[in-house]
Amino acid sequence: MKKTSLKYWFAMLLILLVASLLVVGCRTKKPTITEETNTKDSSRNVIEIDYKKEINKAVADSIAKFLPTIKTGNKNCDSICNEKCNELLEQANFYKKSGDNNYKLYFDKEKRLLSFVANLEATISDLQSKKEIKERFFVRNIKITKTIKEKYIPFWVKVLAWIGGFSLLFWSYRISKIFRP
Repeated sequence: MKKTSLKYWFAMLLILLVASLLVVGCRTKKPTITEETNTKDSSRNVIEIDYKKEINKAVADSIAKFLPTIKTGNKNCDSICNEKCNELLEQANFYKKSGDNNYKLYFDKEKRLLSFVANLEATISDLQSKKEIKERFFVRNIKITKTIKEKYIPFWVKVLAWIGGFSLLFWSYRISKIFRP
């Protein structure tokens, strides 16, 4: 009974040893590289506003146009046409005043003269242009960790693995000789 329990105990120990070798293996540690990079970003914030004043001088202007009478050769037609034209031109008379500015259009029936008079005062125009530039400066630190996958197994690691395998076979053979009846 003692011999069988020892056999089971050593068999369990051997299974644990083989399982641990399979789990751990003979692999080298994967090297990692950590890099720090600084990223610099910048932007600027400037607002420029240009004001320009444009001054227009006062204007006093007038225009007059002589309108001749209508002559077709038929006196009845001429009188009717001239009368209707005079009537329409008299209806077009107007006078407008806005602040210091005024406009006037009038028709003088006796002189057959159509006149337009405009009096404009000086004006100031404000022209504004806006130019906006924004700029900010900031630095960001970025850490990048890279793991290098190495498929190459060095020769000395292979030699040690073979030595370990042969020694495992040798020790298992020696232990089995001890427990043989």
